[in-house]
Amino acid sequence: MIDERRLQSVWQTFSPGEREVMFLWAAEEMSASEIALQLGQPRGSILSRLHRMRQKVNSMAQPQAGSLGDAYEQS
Repeated sequence: MIDERRLQSVWQTFSPGEREVMFLWAAEEMSASEIALQLGQPRGSILSRLHRMRQKVNSMAQPQAGSLGDAYEQS
């Protein structure tokens, strides 16, 4: 699970358009089709953006090499 600090960090890397798409999908629970209709963009573009953003969030959720967590796990 991602902590709030990391989530805020990754949120800041999103463009305003990406934030809007993520908000509509996660908070408003809209489908990609509904988001596409509301924003006037192709559904495929919305799906691609969501996929890239989820990848970014997942990569930020992983412990970074050389972190204190790694040192603890190795001892």
